[in-house]
Amino acid sequence: MIRALALTFMLVSLFSVSEERFDPAVKQYHESLTSAEAGTDGKDLLVLDKRITQRYVKAGETPPTLDSNLSGVSRRLCRVFDLDAADGALTSRSQLIQFSLRQFGVTDSFYFPVLAPADTQAEANRWVDLLVGKNVLDMGFNRFGAYWSKEDKTVAMVFSRRLVQLSPFPMSVKPGTAHLLFGSLLGASRNPQLLISTPDGAFLQQTPKVSGDLFWIQVYLPEEPGEYMLEVLVEEEGPQVASLFPVYVGSDVPLRPVTRLFPGLNEDASVLELEKSLLGLINRARRHRGLTEVRLDPTLSVSARKHSEEMARQRRLVHAVAVPGESGGGNFRENVSISTSIATTHANLLASPSHRRNIMNSESRRCGVGIVARNLEDGTRILFVTERFSD
Repeated sequence: MIRALALTFMLVSLFSVSEERFDPAVKQYHESLTSAEAGTDGKDLLVLDKRITQRYVKAGETPPTLDSNLSGVSRRLCRVFDLDAADGALTSRSQLIQFSLRQFGVTDSFYFPVLAPADTQAEANRWVDLLVGKNVLDMGFNRFGAYWSKEDKTVAMVFSRRLVQLSPFPMSVKPGTAHLLFGSLLGASRNPQLLISTPDGAFLQQTPKVSGDLFWIQVYLPEEPGEYMLEVLVEEEGPQVASLFPVYVGSDVPLRPVTRLFPGLNEDASVLELEKSLLGLINRARRHRGLTEVRLDPTLSVSARKHSEEMARQRRLVHAVAVPGESGGGNFRENVSISTSIATTHANLLASPSHRRNIMNSESRRCGVGIVARNLEDGTRILFVTERFSD
């Protein structure tokens, strides 16, 4: 049984979006850009690069590697977000960031974007000193990008945790074609698996060939046109989503993000109300697929809440070991997430084949939801979320 974790960790301090055209920066996922190609080869970036690295060294931590693609994403975010405005839904902003990452070929599932107003380089440096604190240092990020825009008076940083290094893979393909997905395992990652969700909601799981740290698999995309989600899972302190990206079969790559909103949610509500709202979203998705609703299980919810407390204490995504016999018997299926909104959490879980499979499991009858909230240095509320499903 695969128990999966959530896609993103979001710190978003940003508001309305300009009418910027979102042309892809690369033609394939995982293409490496130079700083010049990403438009980030100026002195300002080098200053931020050194500043961020110094923060890690001062804390006795290994600095992440500068990634030009992530710096390109940071530059684009400076251009498309207006920090002085106060409109726009948090979910749409979060999904726009994810869309921008993919257009720069980045498919890491665990990332942390930060934006802040900065009229001068000195102000940008102060934001680095404030925001690259314990919450970032503890997350185990190994890649980062940064950019300060003098014109937009904005500083942006994007950190990610890369568990696999993948070879270029097309964003759009012809129906009925096969393409090689080749990669290497990074760090302690092992046992890669490939999951694919089809436009009609079906799931496919395949095991790549593995030799040492290298793995490869021939991916066949069927004749049916539409958006297919590809997900690479690895074992690294439990199941981890290493990479997640859409492939468009028989259609072009969208040039504008499609925002999935959930009307009626009060993101400022208490944690208990957010837990009820998330259960409602789960059952709404199940009803849409013709599945029986899951009912709230208080015992599962208590255990889920304790697990979220542990994630909040460690400031990272971790999985519990399923306990036979807990809450009436049987192992539970678990999704965990760290985000800034319930809507973002739910949208991202549904987009991931392994998470969606847990939510849509036809044998599930009971569900526990546990949410713990913590505030970061700038006051942003971070939600640590655990979902547990049982038969």
